[in-house]
Amino acid sequence: MIHPWLFALGALLLAACEGGPFGRACTEIGCVDGVDLTLLAPGNTWPPGRYHFQIGFAGTRHDCLATLPEDLPQSPNELKALRCEPVLEGSFRAKVTCREQRTADAVSESCTPVAGQWLLHVSAQGIPESLQLRIERDDRVLLERTQKLDYEQSRPNGPGCEPLCRQSDVVVTLPP
Repeated sequence: MIHPWLFALGALLLAACEGGPFGRACTEIGCVDGVDLTLLAPGNTWPPGRYHFQIGFAGTRHDCLATLPEDLPQSPNELKALRCEPVLEGSFRAKVTCREQRTADAVSESCTPVAGQWLLHVSAQGIPESLQLRIERDDRVLLERTQKLDYEQSRPNGPGCEPLCRQSDVVVTLPP
């Protein structure tokens, strides 16, 4: 026979795990809302020239400059920061190909840089409604667009636990 106090203790513990009278057990995992923008050149090979990237989020326009190939990383394992006013987190990096390996009890991934192929990655915090882009090479407009941003939502601490994270991932390939 189960003692009534053991039954009550079990019910109390179960209720606590399910968000009962003592609340839900949530971890301290956090997140940052943001936008990740990846700019690709055709074939991931950036033609030489003076580039002017105008990148706008939520009414703030960032003017970024690069002279290529001088401003590309010296090796595939490096990042080369993009010069922007006001400051914006952005860098040229090697394009990589990744391969997943599976064993009976593990999954791993290895990535290898692709020689001579680069992409430009830009990140911004917040949840702006739209992205504005204007990209020029040697004073010739290559791309001009405004687009609404869509966000994926996630809860890294599980359902019912804060925070709610919102991320937008945008990939843009420049015309030839």
